[in-house]
Amino acid sequence: MARSVLAATLPLLLWPIGCGPPAEPPSTRIEVIGTNDPAIDVAAVQEAVDGFDEVQLRGDFDFGDEGSVRIRRPVELSGASGDDAGTTGEENAESANGTTPAATIHGGFESITIENPDTGRVVVRDLTLDGATGTAILYLEGEDLLVQGVRIANVVPGHVLREIPREVLDREITGRFGISSWDWDATNERPGGRIRGDIRVIDCQLDLAEPASGYSRAILTGGGEADVTVSDSEIRAVNGGNTVGVEVFLGNRAITLERNRIEADLVTIGVFGSQGPVYVRDSELTLTGENAGSGVAVLVATHADDAGEIAHNSFRLADAAAGILTGFELRNPVLSSLVPIPYRNGEIRDNSISGTLAPGDEGVFAGIVLGFESTNTVVESNDLGGLALAGDGPGGPALGDETANAAHVHLTSGTSGNVVRLTDPDDTVEDEGSGNQVETP
Repeated sequence: MARSVLAATLPLLLWPIGCGPPAEPPSTRIEVIGTNDPAIDVAAVQEAVDGFDEVQLRGDFDFGDEGSVRIRRPVELSGASGDDAGTTGEENAESANGTTPAATIHGGFESITIENPDTGRVVVRDLTLDGATGTAILYLEGEDLLVQGVRIANVVPGHVLREIPREVLDREITGRFGISSWDWDATNERPGGRIRGDIRVIDCQLDLAEPASGYSRAILTGGGEADVTVSDSEIRAVNGGNTVGVEVFLGNRAITLERNRIEADLVTIGVFGSQGPVYVRDSELTLTGENAGSGVAVLVATHADDAGEIAHNSFRLADAAAGILTGFELRNPVLSSLVPIPYRNGEIRDNSISGTLAPGDEGVFAGIVLGFESTNTVVESNDLGGLALAGDGPGGPALGDETANAAHVHLTSGTSGNVVRLTDPDDTVEDEGSGNQVETP
């Protein structure tokens, strides 16, 4: 134990006695060994990220109930590499690519907070964050963030979205986030200018199944002027009802979500008002059925003239309102008015959507719904034959039956100029728009 304590406090002892830290951060690397003592671990990691460009953690770190490390400069924070890196016990489960993170941070409130006003990248890599309160990784400022090979689990409900001004959000929100960023001036309806460049989450595992909580987001990005990528990751946002896998709320530029496996109660992927195209590709997306008649696997609304594509995904639905929904009317949090966000010139193709649909309050439910102001979008080569009404298996009532009030594809009022190419003669289309084109086999 004495060796661990010394190693953990090593960053405090590296500078010559009486000289203090250097005026400019050195371009060096240091390893910190956890002690499972909050009084030592939080201070040791903070000192390391303040003074070194590369910080490697080894073992178990206890951040207590409120411990948080604030990253204010470009730095790489990672688990130590090597054959003997991981000795932290069964809670150090494998990441999405099968490797084991070398270090675990237990507890903390907003355990890792990134507020980097400088240019340069912040990297968080090969770590497990277990039992954080509120938010495990909070990103408030920077031009480039990479989170790779990170496992987040057992996030405890706490105060989230504290960075939103009270005149915008006049109440305290209790929930749990895996990775969260927020940079939106809601009063002026524009990004706040603090988050730029890229946000990339790659090869991560985020499990928000326990403990139960009504408001959960595995990944939330609000505002900002960044390109957002989430790829090759496993995400579970379940056991609470109001749970979303990945949510992009206003702002940001191009959104790329590919090769992920996501399970959620309410929405697996929701993009509400990005400024750039949205690409959802090559992913396995599952709705649990917790929100019968209101769950949507993928919801996309973007201000971009080129909406992007939703392609090559496998959907498994349980009592969902829709597999895919495009176009949305978003309520402005300040003015309490509905802001239309369209979906233009997109492609929805080569998806497989199976499971059950259930009618909800809106009365619109289908495998694919082109909603508010969806225009000039092509829907083609989608396998929708595995869809049935809730409670009906294969061979049950066909979608589109008058008594069922459902269809494989639904084009709502306000849609126009879209092209739907069906692949199965039994596929049905409900078209309430104008100037849409439906081609049957």
